[in-house]
Amino acid sequence: MAGGKSESLNFKLVAILIFLLIVLSAVHLSTNFVDWEVFKLFRLPRLLSLIVAASSVAISTTILQIMTTPVADSYAFGAPAGALLLFALTHSKFALFLGGVVFITLVVWIAHKFSLSPMQTLVFGMVVSSVLYSVTSIWCILTGQHSILAGIYFTNPEKLSLVELALPVGVLLISIASLLIFSRDLALLAFKRMGLSFLSTRKITFIFLAISGILAANSLYTIGSAMFIGLVVANYALSRFKPQVAPYIAALVAANLMLASDIVCIKFHIEITSLLSIISGGWFIWLMLTKLRYM
Repeated sequence: MAGGKSESLNFKLVAILIFLLIVLSAVHLSTNFVDWEVFKLFRLPRLLSLIVAASSVAISTTILQIMTTPVADSYAFGAPAGALLLFALTHSKFALFLGGVVFITLVVWIAHKFSLSPMQTLVFGMVVSSVLYSVTSIWCILTGQHSILAGIYFTNPEKLSLVELALPVGVLLISIASLLIFSRDLALLAFKRMGLSFLSTRKITFIFLAISGILAANSLYTIGSAMFIGLVVANYALSRFKPQVAPYIAALVAANLMLASDIVCIKFHIEITSLLSIISGGWFIWLMLTKLRYM
């Protein structure tokens, strides 16, 4: 009976989140409407890019938190930093996604190897990310890649065409399909955490790390930085829902949060990354001071 009630509540929440996403999408598309040409070339691609980026980073971080620690964050664990570095070195989209997989796997493996605590793992991942960003910065200065250094490349309106968005949308859909296929294994890893995952299910562990790294790189490719938004929505979803359901709840919450933030930014002509940093950073500070301070 309790299980049926829980599933009913899950269904109602999903329905509410989807309805809210539809409403916010309509408001977002109609805000400061100019003409249909602008709508087709900029507003619709912008809407899709925000939903894809938010969903990607939310699912990525939820997977990471299921496998490792409640303070895990794909941005803090080196995935986007590694993706950006390899992209700056090669200008290859394949290298971008490969970088996300390689460096997120490296951080998690070292944390497991040296038995780091959750907070030590978070700090270690942030240090690795900082080093990677610094190396990327030096390389971009030496090679004159100022658009990548300034983050402009990944938010260039010319790149946000419906054709260009086919890649990140495809990556997100394939990743979701993979999660559905391996949903039972994801639930098992939630119980094992880091202690046994590398020992007894190494292949499955790598599959989930690969999905997490690819989705983090997907978010970077779509809109650029989305620091901490994944951490807070993943923490919310995992505190209330089963591991099999949590990634999709986190994706819906993140997409709604991203669209609501962008509507405010359009109205007041401010940068969305700044507003998201305030919202998600404040939420993260609250988590640290209340739920996560004893870790």
